[in-house]
Amino acid sequence: VSKLNFIEVINSNDTEGHRCMDFLRTKNIMTFSFGVDDYHYNTLWDDSNKYFNKAWITAFANKRDKQNIWHSLLQGTFYVSNGPKIDVSFKEGKLIVSANKKSSITYIGYFINKGKTILKQEINIDKTSCSWDEDLIWLRAEVQNEDGIAFTQPIQLVEKMNNIDYD
Repeated sequence: VSKLNFIEVINSNDTEGHRCMDFLRTKNIMTFSFGVDDYHYNTLWDDSNKYFNKAWITAFANKRDKQNIWHSLLQGTFYVSNGPKIDVSFKEGKLIVSANKKSSITYIGYFINKGKTILKQEINIDKTSCSWDEDLIWLRAEVQNEDGIAFTQPIQLVEKMNNIDYD
């Protein structure tokens, strides 16, 4: 695999797909995470909506139209969730994440020499930040609370990428 635009990290009954995304990123394969419902009706289910509307993405688009939303997806300016509502920004060398309620917020980074590392974890907060380290290849955050889990897209400096086609 040399290029993969999106990979599903959350669906209605699995929230572990981010491991695949992290692995691809360590191999310099630019990819963004998605959350979707793979809704397949099973006549044996007591509740036909059991697995429906349980995972989604929230795009930080300028307008609610196809062009702006698609642009946000291709730029990675969106997050994936199955419950928590979050806000994400990157300012002055810091990844800043806030949640709609008290949460556990974990920052995960990848270093060339150390591999994937938990850089910071805070519990029972609604806003925090993590500073960019010059040796980082990428940095992302996970937010967990009683509603579920949300993932930011990895922040990755373009100059740290090798031979990546962004088009």
